[in-house]
Amino acid sequence: MNEPVAISPLHPELPGTAGECHYWGRLYGSSKALALSAAAVNASGPLVIITADLNNASRLLQGLTFYQPQAGSKFTPLSFPDWETLPYDQFSPYQDIISDRLATLSSLPDLAQGILVVAVTTVMHRLLPRSYLNAYSLRLRVGQELQIDPFRAELA
Repeated sequence: MNEPVAISPLHPELPGTAGECHYWGRLYGSSKALALSAAAVNASGPLVIITADLNNASRLLQGLTFYQPQAGSKFTPLSFPDWETLPYDQFSPYQDIISDRLATLSSLPDLAQGILVVAVTTVMHRLLPRSYLNAYSLRLRVGQELQIDPFRAELA
């Protein structure tokens, strides 16, 4: 069994190989966000942080946003919101939630470095395949020039 390794919250280390464990203990208040923000700067790829519930995810996201400039990172922490509906509800989730989820999903393939915060209840739901998202979504940017005929065809 691996022995715990003492980690400084100002210079946290991430496991280098599969099966290697690092325990980050005694991180109180927003020190979790500080350690994760510092770790994300040194990580070779994006970090996915799974929290126990939506309140912890929201608090962690606020802390990461606060510490992001101090860590010298050039990325904004992402969140993947929960549907906030029950499986048997007869109504759809808010349009803002749907938009936020689609924006996060569409940005993940291009994410080279950063942090994604998601609650464990949200992780338990199945997601649509990336090919389906790419085939049936339309991305528009402010200032983008559109060719009218291909745009009409895509809308049809």
